[in-house]
Amino acid sequence: MNRIIRTMAAALLAVVVTGTPAAAGDPLKDVTYRWLTCPAGTSTTATIDRTGTQQYYEIFDYHFVELVGTIAPCRGPLQNEVFALAAYSGASAYGVIRSFPRELTPVRPYSSAIRVYPGARAVCVIANETTRLACVELSWTTVGGADYHSVVGPLPVDSPLVAMPATTQLVFPGGSPGGPTCIICPTP
Repeated sequence: MNRIIRTMAAALLAVVVTGTPAAAGDPLKDVTYRWLTCPAGTSTTATIDRTGTQQYYEIFDYHFVELVGTIAPCRGPLQNEVFALAAYSGASAYGVIRSFPRELTPVRPYSSAIRVYPGARAVCVIANETTRLACVELSWTTVGGADYHSVVGPLPVDSPLVAMPATTQLVFPGGSPGGPTCIICPTP
């Protein structure tokens, strides 16, 4: 009986030991997203139908702009094809990718948010780093040392406030937070 138990224990230990290095040595692959490209003569369009703002001061000073609207991709998006929300300040612009809504209709509703920092002047829905689809202007006030933001209203996509390319991360290390579903992940 002891021999059977020792044999089973040795076999189990051999399986665990030989399986561990292979599992530990397999690196997680990077996840790469890409912009949706459109056939000649077509384009993706979007609207911003409603906006909102959120601010959280309990632990960190976070500011968010919420956008609700529709997006009409020029063709059916493939896996890992994305659009983005972008924030623009006088000195920089950054985008945060979002997955296309899964509806199979030509015009798809979206609802998302982007973290903004004091000084951001505009937020846009973008098809890529240089193609703005719909934008809103922001304003900031400081009361008692705290920054508050609000949405002023629609902003033309060719406004000088949003003229610079929005740097957008499209590759994320495997196993790390980030990607189109992470609203509170750090942004540039």
